[in-house]
Amino acid sequence: MGGVSFLAPLFLFGALALAAPVLLHLRRRRAKTPQPFPSLMFLENVPVRSVKRRRLRDVALLVARCAALLLLALTFAQPIVPSLGAGSEVAAGEQVVLLLDRSFSMSHGGRWERALAAVSERLAVAGDRVSLVGFGRQAEVLLPWTVSEQAPASLLSGLRPGVDGTDYGAAVRAARRLVNQADTDRPVRVVLVTDVQAGGWDRSDRNPLPAGVELELLDVRQEPEPANLAVLGVRLERQQTGDRERVVVTARVGRFSPGPGTDDEPGAAIPARLELQVDEREVETLDVSIDPAEPVFEVEFQPFTVASDREHRGAVALSAVADSIGVDDVHRFVMAPGDALSVLLVEPPGRRSQEAFYLRRALQTLSDPRIRLESAVAGSLQETILERADVTIVLDAIADLQGGESEALLARIGAGAGLLVSVGPRTASALASADAFAALPEGLRPPAASERRGGSDERQVRRLASLSTEHPSFRAFSDGFRDAFTGVAFFRAEALEPRAGDRVLAYLDDGAPLLVERPVGRGRIHWYATSLDASWSDLPLHNAYVPWLDGEVRTLAGYRPRPPSYRIGEVAELALPLPLDAWTLEAPSGDRSPLGEFLDQRRAAAATLPAAATPTAPDADPLASADQALMRLDQPGFWELSTDAGEAPRLLATNVDAAESDFGRLDADEFAAGLVTVGEGPREAESAGGVAGERSDAPRGRLWWALAVATLAALCVEGVLASVRQRRDASSGAALS
Repeated sequence: MGGVSFLAPLFLFGALALAAPVLLHLRRRRAKTPQPFPSLMFLENVPVRSVKRRRLRDVALLVARCAALLLLALTFAQPIVPSLGAGSEVAAGEQVVLLLDRSFSMSHGGRWERALAAVSERLAVAGDRVSLVGFGRQAEVLLPWTVSEQAPASLLSGLRPGVDGTDYGAAVRAARRLVNQADTDRPVRVVLVTDVQAGGWDRSDRNPLPAGVELELLDVRQEPEPANLAVLGVRLERQQTGDRERVVVTARVGRFSPGPGTDDEPGAAIPARLELQVDEREVETLDVSIDPAEPVFEVEFQPFTVASDREHRGAVALSAVADSIGVDDVHRFVMAPGDALSVLLVEPPGRRSQEAFYLRRALQTLSDPRIRLESAVAGSLQETILERADVTIVLDAIADLQGGESEALLARIGAGAGLLVSVGPRTASALASADAFAALPEGLRPPAASERRGGSDERQVRRLASLSTEHPSFRAFSDGFRDAFTGVAFFRAEALEPRAGDRVLAYLDDGAPLLVERPVGRGRIHWYATSLDASWSDLPLHNAYVPWLDGEVRTLAGYRPRPPSYRIGEVAELALPLPLDAWTLEAPSGDRSPLGEFLDQRRAAAATLPAAATPTAPDADPLASADQALMRLDQPGFWELSTDAGEAPRLLATNVDAAESDFGRLDADEFAAGLVTVGEGPREAESAGGVAGERSDAPRGRLWWALAVATLAALCVEGVLASVRQRRDASSGAALS
């Protein structure tokens, strides 16, 4: 137990000011009131020795003043009294933060048993204050700060390794919070019990422990360990033959960690059997030999046909192979009917547009997703065909739309569909008329033509100057668009003036907007300032035409492909056509509950997490929000969403993180160096990501406030006593006079 110390001891010199009130009180002040007296001539002049008697006057006032000065000096010196700290009743010892790796890889080769033994040994050290954190991709405080003798005996009995991945960053952030809550007068040690898996450390996550904290790394691996075989993932390729769709499944298989092969020969090839299952039925079985020289390889199954009216449960399983972990021997996935987007081409009345020829040829080359093309003529659109369209492309015919169909088109866009409008000769002529678009709803009226830059019939060649590569329409050109659009010439383009709320996505080299985006409800409109054929530009003759159209259709349709499977811990966005309460969720464990109720329980559980256990970014678990169906998938297997409203069931597949199957090992010295802050002195949140004063100094804080309050009280008492004395002196003077 340490003695009293001060954070600012120089302020103690302020106690010397105590001499001032003492000297003032020792000074004798005699009342000198003149008295009338007759002649002194008859008095004898006798010398009298004068003796000054010094005594303290107004002792209570002096004590109040001295106490105020002394308390003020102590307040600014900020004393630290260790005996006020929590846990002071325990003999001096270490404070230990135990970080227990509970990721999926800890279930391999006896690692978990060795980890529990190491943690149990540290919890048994008498005199220490301990805390325990379990972590995978998220960290959870299993035991807050407590005396080791008071740790529950059953703390470790119910713990099991999970099926989550590893994130050492989450563990370190939880350790930082506990370190900042520790006593400042005792050393802190962080003990990391783990298998030191390489995939769990993001070297760019610079969030080390505070300075002065010692890190102890306990590696629970035991060499040699057997090899692990795993199905790491699948890739689905679709082949469309007429109305039939065939699927090709390619599985990625890995062998990790050097270990004995067959016949106990290290490095020998391992025979394995891969089985493709669809809806729990065997489709094909392949015998393969896993070569140690090629730890990760792909196996392709034969194409097969699946019914397109529903989603199917697929799985690739390693069988007839005995390896140390079985959970990663099966990779589950969902085969949904091939996605298809409906695109409606709207042409001008009275003639077929040449633009439709180029568009059809380009869109027919797209296969993921497939495009279902339909055609219609402006002025005779039917509402049913508009309702089917995910994207409508109006080919220089926006001015030909009639009132009813334009209103229906705008409503469809507001509901989430998209519209691409090309500005050709007909639209350019209409832009010159003030009332050409008066019959159109406000949202469908094109940007006005610029008065300072109008369209020109001269074949003045212009080039693309810039485009928003971060926009999803130009995702194919994110590495740079100049090479893709080199040589593309724009002979004519209407210089559109964006309206309020519009966004320009591409500019020509003369500053004229080429592509303007306008949000409408849940959908969007794109205005293309030239034609989509080769009359006003030669873009349709260049390689950039098809990938740009692909990005446009995907963006305008709001298309986001659903992955065939998810990793445990990932968040799935549920795009459901019916309200959440209409769906019933069946988890891989077999538990069934209404989807809305399930998401409400997740939100409530997240809201009640204690502050020390609540993950912080980037570990934050979105779970679900009030206006979005977001669901964190925390179990391996198939999740099924069903409804009685006639909709086909929806499936979600989850698997363990493939990185957990790779037993690549971190360099222990490099890893430890990356987690420790180099520095001297007391623990302060001075490292990257820390905030000064973040640690808990509650005892010092309470003492400082007590001294400050006592100082104010002493000053108040001094003021009252000084006022009383002043009134008393004033009344005495008045009586003498």
